[in-house]
Amino acid sequence: MSLCSWQGHILVYRHSCHFFTVSNAASRTAALCWCTAACLVTQGWGQTFQAGRYSASLEATTGLEWNSNPTFSATSQLPDLFWTAGVSLKSKWELTKENNISFTLGADYRDAFEHNELDSRKLKYTFFPNTNFEALVRFSEVLYLHLNYEITYLTSPVDAVGVDANGNLTTEAIFYERISSNGSASLQWDLSDFDTLTFTLSRHDLDTFTRAFANTELTTHAVSANWQHLWNKGWTTQLVASQSWNDYWQDLQNDSDGQSYSLITTWKATDFLTLVGDVGYYTTKFDSNGTNGDRSDLGGVYWGIEAEHSVSETLSYSLGYRHTTSLGAVSNYKDLHTVMWAGTYSGFNRSTVTGRLGHEWVEDSGGRFAETARRFSGQLEWQFQLGPQLDLTSFYRYTRKTSDRANRGYEQHMAVTQLTYTF
Repeated sequence: MSLCSWQGHILVYRHSCHFFTVSNAASRTAALCWCTAACLVTQGWGQTFQAGRYSASLEATTGLEWNSNPTFSATSQLPDLFWTAGVSLKSKWELTKENNISFTLGADYRDAFEHNELDSRKLKYTFFPNTNFEALVRFSEVLYLHLNYEITYLTSPVDAVGVDANGNLTTEAIFYERISSNGSASLQWDLSDFDTLTFTLSRHDLDTFTRAFANTELTTHAVSANWQHLWNKGWTTQLVASQSWNDYWQDLQNDSDGQSYSLITTWKATDFLTLVGDVGYYTTKFDSNGTNGDRSDLGGVYWGIEAEHSVSETLSYSLGYRHTTSLGAVSNYKDLHTVMWAGTYSGFNRSTVTGRLGHEWVEDSGGRFAETARRFSGQLEWQFQLGPQLDLTSFYRYTRKTSDRANRGYEQHMAVTQLTYTF
C-alpha cells in the first residue's frame, strides 16, 4: 500500500520499506507531482494511478543525440554526442461529469560527452518543471469556459539575435535561456448546431536569463473574437478579429499595438483530400521608444493554403505555402514565406516512417541589424513499437541557413535515437 500526504508543511511518501519527506523549502506543487510519480511507479508497470476522480499517467524518455552544431553557430560548431532523459506527468481531476482540470508537469536533462559547457547542469535550472494547466467549466449545454496556462523553459539558441547595452549585436551563444508563459481564458457559446462564437483573452510573457538577449523580453496582451460556421459535413468557415498590445521590458525594441482580421476555411473535397486556406489583413503601429533604428509600421495581406491527401490507408502527405508575419528580434517585424511538405507511410509492421521538407525565406522590416535569410530543412523519422508501452523513435535532420549578414548563417546535422515508456 502506498500513501502520499501532507503533515503540516511536509509532504510524506510511504510505500513498503521506502520513505521520504519534502520540506516546505521545496515547491508544494512540484513535490506533490514527484510524489504522485513515485506512486505511479510503485503501482506496477502499465497501470495508471487513480484515486476517486483523480487519475495520472507517467511517461519517461531516454536517448542519444548526435549534433554537429548544437549552438547553431557560424564559427564555433562544437559537435558532440548527448545523453538525454526526460519525464512527463499528466493528471486529470474530474470535478463533475461536465467539468474537469488537467495538469501536465515535465522536465528534461541533457549531458554532453565532450563539451561540458553544453550540459544541462550549466543552466540556471538543471531541471525545470515545464507545466501546462487546463480547466473546463461548463455553465450549460451551450456555454462553457476553457482556462489554459502553460509555462515552458527554453534553452535552444536557434535564431537567437541579441543586442547588448553598448548596442553590439550578439549571434554566438551556447544557451538562450528563457521562460515563456502563456495564459488564456476562452468563453465558447454554441449558438446552434452550425454556429459557434468564441471570445478569448490571453497574455504572453517572455523572460530571459541570458542578458545578451534582453531585447527579446516582452509582455503581450490580446483579445479576439471567433465565429465559426458549419456549412455542411465537409466545409467550415471561421471569421477571426483580434487586437494585441506588445510591451518590451527594455528600451531596445519598439512597443506596438496591432489588429488582424482573418477568414479561415476548411473543405473536405473528398474522403481522401482536404484543403485548408486562410487570408487576413494585419496592421500594427509601432512606437519610437526603442533604439533598434526601425521606424516601419506593418500593414498588409497575409495568406496560406495547405492540401492533405490520403493516397491509401497507409500512405498520406501534405503540401502547403504560408506568408505570415511576426515580431522581429532586432527589427519591428519580419515577413516569413514558407513552403512545406510532409509524408507518412505506416504500411510496415508496428512502425511508421515520416519525411518532412521545408524551405523558408525571411526578411526583417528594417533597422540597423536587418537581415534577409533563407533556410532549408529536411527530416526522416522512423517510429517502431517495441511493446505495448515502449516505443523507439529515430530520426535524422538537416538544416542549412544562409544570410546576407556575416556570421548569421549555419549548417546543422542531427541524429537522434530515443526510447519512450508509458507507465
